[in-house]
Amino acid sequence: MPSLSLTKLEQLLTSTGFLPKKVFTDRGDCVYLEVMNIANADTFLLYIPSKYEIEADGNDGVYKLKGIELGEDGNIPVDYAGEPDDLDMEKQYEEIDADLSPTNTGNLVEHMESHYEHTISLKDINKGDKAGLRNVFRQLRRLRNCVRGVRYKLAIVYKDYLCAIRRDDTMEGYKIKSYPVRDEWTMHVVVDLETLFSKKNAIGLDIRTVRDAIYRVLDRNQIKHTRGLKRLFDRQKDIDLHSSVIIKRKLKYTGNLETLYGMLTKMEVAERRVLDNLMILESRRADSGLKGLHDDMSRVNQTGKLEKELETMNDVKQDVIRTILGLRQQQETLALRVDRIFFETAIMLDAILKNMSELESLQKICL
Repeated sequence: MPSLSLTKLEQLLTSTGFLPKKVFTDRGDCVYLEVMNIANADTFLLYIPSKYEIEADGNDGVYKLKGIELGEDGNIPVDYAGEPDDLDMEKQYEEIDADLSPTNTGNLVEHMESHYEHTISLKDINKGDKAGLRNVFRQLRRLRNCVRGVRYKLAIVYKDYLCAIRRDDTMEGYKIKSYPVRDEWTMHVVVDLETLFSKKNAIGLDIRTVRDAIYRVLDRNQIKHTRGLKRLFDRQKDIDLHSSVIIKRKLKYTGNLETLYGMLTKMEVAERRVLDNLMILESRRADSGLKGLHDDMSRVNQTGKLEKELETMNDVKQDVIRTILGLRQQQETLALRVDRIFFETAIMLDAILKNMSELESLQKICL
């Protein structure tokens, strides 16, 4: 098996514009790295195939994974009987068009899908986390219908659990040891190591395309579920109001993020201009010879101003990136939680309607 150095891998990532943020290991070997695209602050999970042995020590930012045992019937075990069959509802998470960049061997499949084969054993899991984990895996099972057949997969980090779709579209789950527990849902696009380096020039665009396509699925299904619920509730005005407020909030997140992305682009241009001016001053210094103290002082003064300007730009850029990360966290938590609420509510109401129909039939028999 190829044996690689984590340090060398991190250097390779940094040299191509990617910044490793967290490392997740299983039995000492790297399994996933959380990576940020410096150009646009997008984050994704880099999957390290098992044929690559990349050891990692216990430094800050390195987290150990403990695998969660999954069953074979494709469903998360439940603590109650009679859970409704949601396969028909899952069909709403059909393939979606995603205009991804070409691979080295031809065009990348332009739609994303998925499937679910395993269940999670809950015996060693905190009782309070069982329902949340069940929801995570059910959501991944639905979203898998969006990424089947493509090289990009999805993962959700919930509290201190990492649940992911593998490259073969099966599921895996881990508990992350010593991980900060937050009641948030974070969705990651998963890219394997080989894909990253074979498509490093286009990977940022592909990840954004996949992420945006998933957002569209979630938004579209929220609207579908809203329409269904409107037929079932007398309080449809209330449903409209709640959904409208959430959709407006989502649009606000999207608009704010686009504005911030534009700011990053402008700052990149401004930084390049300052760096170019610094290079010009440096070349003048090298060519100046002995032209006098005044010229030297003038160059030092100009250089100091440009370096200060660059430092200020960098501070602003860091603030923008932090704002982007915060907004995207809120966006993803809202989108995933709303999708879960509407999906589960629609399942329950479907069962209610069937029961009401059966009750109506019984009533006719009794007349």
